[in-house]
Amino acid sequence: MLVSALRRGYFLRVQTEREVRKIVFAKGADPERIEWLLNEAKRTFGYAIKSEVERTRGPYR
Repeated sequence: MLVSALRRGYFLRVQTEREVRKIVFAKGADPERIEWLLNEAKRTFGYAIKSEVERTRGPYR
């Protein structure tokens, strides 16, 4: 798991009332598919989502 976390790629930053977490997607993840996933989560669960496709800048933090 650590090796995968060190590769550059896309991540999802999740902010709740208590904490902020970063969920790293697999190397080679499709940004359009990620956008679809976020839209489905918003539609299905009513989550407030601010979407900005970003690249990680190094190791998982």
